[in-house]
Amino acid sequence: MCETGAGRLSRDIVFLLFSVVVLGVFISSQIFLSKRKNKWLGLILPSICLLYSIFIMITNAQVIFSALNMPEKTEITDENGEITEIQIFGSEDATAQILPVSIFIFVIYNIPTVILFVIYRKTRGKITLGY
Repeated sequence: MCETGAGRLSRDIVFLLFSVVVLGVFISSQIFLSKRKNKWLGLILPSICLLYSIFIMITNAQVIFSALNMPEKTEITDENGEITEIQIFGSEDATAQILPVSIFIFVIYNIPTVILFVIYRKTRGKITLGY
């Protein structure tokens, strides 16, 4: 099924509006929780985002490690077609390749955590100072 340009544009606009509404609800919830007398309520959403980023980092590291250590099997045959040697190769520097990717994923997925924590600190600062 082929989409027309107008159909794709309207789908994109609906997705953009939905994303803006979800983002607004998320930020409004953080402001609401941060204004409560219990200071720990404002840390719920940043904590969820932090735990999610750790989960994603570990999951991606496992997937990357599995892919890098996937053995490659090579069979060497003689003139008669009989297998004379089997070589199995795997990546020896898989850990060195996983670390930068994991750090990058952790940093990217913690952008919402930082934003929510800044909202928390600004809101709690206003409460503490009595504005």
